[in-house]
Amino acid sequence: MATNNPSVILWTSIWKAYRTIDEVLRKELDSVGLCQSDFSILELLAEEGPLMINLIGKHIVLTSGSITTAVDRLESKSFAKRVRSPKDRRVIEVEITPKGTKFLSEHLGSRNQAINDVTSCLNKKEKQDLVNSLDKLQQHALKESLAAA
Repeated sequence: MATNNPSVILWTSIWKAYRTIDEVLRKELDSVGLCQSDFSILELLAEEGPLMINLIGKHIVLTSGSITTAVDRLESKSFAKRVRSPKDRRVIEVEITPKGTKFLSEHLGSRNQAINDVTSCLNKKEKQDLVNSLDKLQQHALKESLAAA
């Protein structure tokens, strides 16, 4: 049954766009043996330095269980490792390894090019407008989620 509800149409459009773009970009990541969350964690660790798993989860927007599994995969490839924080030995942080840094530097260019290719139909202003709208939507959804809890 078709709907005329603009919110449902918007959600369906976001979902379809995400699924289609994800499929295109997943091919790029599959070729290097990682998934999106793994690659995002490597990028985050390269930018921010060592982080606790819960902080990684907040940046990547995944549960701690999903982040733990992703970190396990990155550790199995020697791209990241868990280390004790020098500030508080009770705290375990995740850091990118030299092998992970090398991997990221070798594949970031092609990954960024794939993203550029898939978004090339939008001009700079359209991209910024879309980012602003999606950020606004995400913040509102987060507030709704917290209010319902």
